[in-house]
Amino acid sequence: MLLSLRRLLQRLLAAEGAVVTLVTFEFGAYCQIQSSPPPAQYVFIFGGVGSTLVAADGQRLEQVLGADRGILADLQNGLAVAAPLLAGAVAAFLPH
Repeated sequence: MLLSLRRLLQRLLAAEGAVVTLVTFEFGAYCQIQSSPPPAQYVFIFGGVGSTLVAADGQRLEQVLGADRGILADLQNGLAVAAPLLAGAVAAFLPH
């Protein structure tokens, strides 16, 4: 039971990271089509906040499950956490 919950946690964090990443890209694209776009740093900050939320959710869920996981799972979660921040960086430099 605990192993299946850990696998579910891993999939949940990956899905949450993907959703936040897509929303960050969408926010960056939306900012670029405005007649007077906000500074590019807004998109970067948006991605950073998304990364922080994904990391906080992941840490809280791991504590609840007592998940002591391996290096591969930690790398996958790190990617899910870092993806929104990277998306914010990329979207901040989209051409007009």
